[in-house]
Amino acid sequence: MSALEGGARKRCTVVYALRERQFEWPLELPAQACIDEALAAARRLAGASGAQIPWDSAAVGVFGVQCRRADLFADGDRIELYR
Repeated sequence: MSALEGGARKRCTVVYALRERQFEWPLELPAQACIDEALAAARRLAGASGAQIPWDSAAVGVFGVQCRRADLFADGDRIELYR
């Protein structure tokens, strides 16, 4: 889809890690999407396999820097859910 057809887009990856398993969801969202919207999209993709992830309560960050869920993220960012 081109920027003219569906508006500007950006990509990110949402990640969460346990000692025994790592989760990773690559996403493409509207350019104005915030971290909370990326988490919601990743949660939908995760389905039942994401039941153990603290989607609503975990601290979040981008490349190791803690952020607010309402913050915007840049194209190519890795959004992290912290334990």
